[in-house]
Amino acid sequence: MDPKLFEQFSKQFGGMFGELNQDQMKQAGNIWKMLDDMAENNPDGYKNFVESNIKTGFEDIKKEKKKKLEEQMVLPQVGFLIKTQAKLKNQKINKEEHPMFDKLLVKENNLEDFKKFKEKVDKEVKFYINVLYHDRVKGPLDNNRQEIKDIKDMSKWKEVPVSVSSISSRKSESYGYNVYFVDAVLNEEVYKLLSSSVQYQVSLIKFVTDTVQREIKISYNPLFDYYNPREVNELIFYEFEKMSLKRHTSKKYKAMEKGQRNEPRKLLINMDYDKKGEFFKNQQKNLDKQQEKAEKQFQDYKDGKNVDLGLGNNNNNQDQNGKNQGFMSQPSDLLNQLNSDKNSNVNESKETGFIQGINIGEKEKQQEKKRPLIQEIGSSETKTEKEQNEQKKEQNYFQNEQKKTEKKEEILENEVEPVYILQERRDQKEIYLEIQLGKVKSFKQIQLDISSKQLKLFSEFLYKLEIQFPRAVDNEQVQAKWEKKSKVLKLTLKEHLETKYYQVGIEIYCYTYNDVIEDEDEVEQNIEKIKQNLESVDAIYFLSKIKNKNKQKTLEQQKYFIEPVYENIQKVAQQDIIVKEKSKSLYEDTEGITRIIEAMESTMWKGYLPPKKQSQKQVKEDKQEQKQNKNEDNKEGNEIKNEEKLEQKLEEEEEDDQQQKQQQNKEEQNQQDNQVYQNNEIKQNTEKQEEKNETANIQNEVLQEKLIKQDKLDKNENQTILKNKKQTKKKEIPQSESEQQEDLGNFIALMGQMQNLRQNVQHMTDEERKKQASDVMLKLMGQCGFDDSDEEDILEDYIHGENKEQKKKEE
Repeated sequence: MDPKLFEQFSKQFGGMFGELNQDQMKQAGNIWKMLDDMAENNPDGYKNFVESNIKTGFEDIKKEKKKKLEEQMVLPQVGFLIKTQAKLKNQKINKEEHPMFDKLLVKENNLEDFKKFKEKVDKEVKFYINVLYHDRVKGPLDNNRQEIKDIKDMSKWKEVPVSVSSISSRKSESYGYNVYFVDAVLNEEVYKLLSSSVQYQVSLIKFVTDTVQREIKISYNPLFDYYNPREVNELIFYEFEKMSLKRHTSKKYKAMEKGQRNEPRKLLINMDYDKKGEFFKNQQKNLDKQQEKAEKQFQDYKDGKNVDLGLGNNNNNQDQNGKNQGFMSQPSDLLNQLNSDKNSNVNESKETGFIQGINIGEKEKQQEKKRPLIQEIGSSETKTEKEQNEQKKEQNYFQNEQKKTEKKEEILENEVEPVYILQERRDQKEIYLEIQLGKVKSFKQIQLDISSKQLKLFSEFLYKLEIQFPRAVDNEQVQAKWEKKSKVLKLTLKEHLETKYYQVGIEIYCYTYNDVIEDEDEVEQNIEKIKQNLESVDAIYFLSKIKNKNKQKTLEQQKYFIEPVYENIQKVAQQDIIVKEKSKSLYEDTEGITRIIEAMESTMWKGYLPPKKQSQKQVKEDKQEQKQNKNEDNKEGNEIKNEEKLEQKLEEEEEDDQQQKQQQNKEEQNQQDNQVYQNNEIKQNTEKQEEKNETANIQNEVLQEKLIKQDKLDKNENQTILKNKKQTKKKEIPQSESEQQEDLGNFIALMGQMQNLRQNVQHMTDEERKKQASDVMLKLMGQCGFDDSDEEDILEDYIHGENKEQKKKEE
C-alpha cells in the first residue's frame, strides 16, 4: 500500500474516532491489506461486505434519529383538567380559508363511501384537555413574534404559545361513544401568572380551548384517518359546546392508557414554540440529509453505478462535535469482521457502518489489479462559524440550567419537614390534618397545593412538606384555619366520592366510589357482582327486612330525592316519554326507572342534595329571618302602594287637563260657527225683505182684480182663476242667471246651518233649540216658495206638535 495513502487513511480515522494510538494504527494497516486481498481474491465477498455496511449504515442513522427525538421529549408538570362535550360539524372546503386543500380530487366512488362513514361516525363525543406547563415552552410573543421578557406587562402580548400534542382516543363502554384526550403545554411562568386569579383562569381556559379547537379541526383531526377531505370536498370535525366546558373538580390529568391515566407522559413540544427549536431543527435536517444520501447510495450500488460513499473531504457526514455519523466505534470492530469474512460471504453485523474513500464499479473494474481501490482521502475541514456559535449557545444553555438546579438544591437543603398529625375520620368521610409551623411569621409565607392524592406545603427557606393522602380528597371542599398564637395550620379535607345508580328488578340502588382509585371498568364490574348477589332470593328477603326497620330513611330518600327528580324530569323532557301513561307510580314501570337513572347520572342533578335536619337554634334563626323578611316586604309593599297612588293621581290630573282642553277647543269652534251663522242670517234677512216687498205688490194687484170680477164669477170660478193667475204670474217672472246662483248659495248656507244644529243640539237648552230650528225652517220654506199662511201652519205643527184640524176646532 502507498505510505501516503496510509497516512491519509490514519488521519481520516483520527477525525472519526479521535487520535489513534500505535495499536490502532497497526490495526488500520491490517484492515487496508485485507481489503486489497479481498478485492483481488474474493470479489463477491468484497461486494457483500460493502453492501452490508451500507445497509447497516442508514439503519444506524434511523436509530440515531429516534434517539434524538427522545432527547427532544420533555416531562411536563400537571396544571388542571378540562372536560367538554363536542358535536359533529361539517363544512365545505374553502380554498382561501384552507390553502392546504388547494388541489381537490373529488371522486364519485369516494363520495358514496364518505356518506356511509358520516352515518356511522359518532355525532357527539367527549374531550379531556390536560393543561400542562414546562420551562422549554416559549413565553408570550410580541408583534414581531419575539419572546417578551417581562410577562407581567400583558399589553404587549399578541400570542400565547400553546403546544398541542397528537390526539389519543378510546371507546367508553358506559357511554357508548369515543372519548378523546389532548395535551396542551404552556410556559411555566405564564401558567402560574394566569392561574393566580379567577379572572385570569377564565381567560386561560378560553384561549387553551380555542387553540385546541383550531388544531383538531385540521392539523390533528382524528377523523382524517378514515377519509381524505380532498377527495370529497368536505370537512367534518368536532366542535366544542361552550355551555359544557368545565374544569374537572377531582382530577388534574387523564390519559387513555390505564396504567398512566393519572400521571403525565413524555411528549414533544412544537418546534415553533420550543426554546431550543432551531437547534433541534438543524440537527434533524442533518440526519435527514444523511439518511437520504445513504438510501441513494444503496440504490445506486444496486443499479451498478459508481458509488462515492461520501467520505473523505466531505464535512456533511460529521456532526457538530466533528465525528462522522454512521461509522464503527473502533477499527478493531472492522478488523474482526474482515477476519471472519476472509474466505466466505460477509454476514451482517450489529455495529458496522460505511467505509470511507472506497469507489465501487462493475465486476470487470473490480477485478482489474492496476486500478487503485482508494481514490482520495483528505483531511476533514474546520468547522464553520455557525456551527461553533450553535455549540456555544447550547453549552451556555446547559450551564445556566445546571446553575439553577444547584441554587435550588442549596435552598432545599435549608428547608425542613415540619411536624404534622393526620387523622382519617371514616364516619364523617373526611381527613383531618394539623401542621406545626413555628418559624412562620404570617400565613402569607405559606404556599399550599392540594390535589386529590397529595398535599404540598412550601415556605421559602423554612419548610417543605409532601403528604400522600390515604384516600382521594375533594380539593374544592377544604376548610383551613390558621392559629396565630400556636402557629398551627388546621385542615379538614372531605373525601371525594362519585355516585352511580343501577337497577335490580324495580328498585334503584346507589353505588358510591372514588373515581381516582376505581376506574369506570372496575366500577361496572363491581356493580355487576352486586347485581348478581341482589338478584338472589335471600338477598331480596334480607333487604326487605332492612327497609322495614329503617322506614324513615327510605321515606326521606323517596321524598327528598326520587320524587322531585322524577317530577323535574317529567317537566324538562315533555316530548320524551319517561314513564308509561298507565303506570300509577315510579316503582311500577321498569323502563321509567332506567330512564331516571340516566338522568340522575347526568350533570344536571349533580349538585342536588337532600335537605339536612336543622337544630333548634337554626329553626329560631330561620323564623326570625322570615319575620324580618316579611317586615321588609311589607315596608317595600307600602312604599310601592304609595308610589302607585301618586302615579294614579298624576294620571287623573293629566286626564282632567286633557278634557278641559278638549272642551275649550269645542267652545271655540261653537263660537266660530255661531258667528258664521249670524252673518248668514243677516244676509238672508235682507234678501227676505226684498222678496216680501215684491210679493206685497203682486198681492195688491191680485186683490184689485178680485174686487172687479167678484160679482161676475162664482166662488169656485174665482179660486180656479186665482190659481191660474198665480201660475201665470210665476211663469211671467223669469229669473236671471245671477239670481239663480244666489238661490243656490242661500240653499247651501241653510244646509250648513242644519248640520251645525245637529252637532250642537246636546249643548243647547230646549228653548234655544226650538228658536233656532224655527228660524231655519222659515228660511227653508221661504227658499222653497211657500206662502205666509202655509209657513205659519207648518211652524206651529213643528213647534207644538199639533195637527191643523185640532187647531181649527179650537179657533
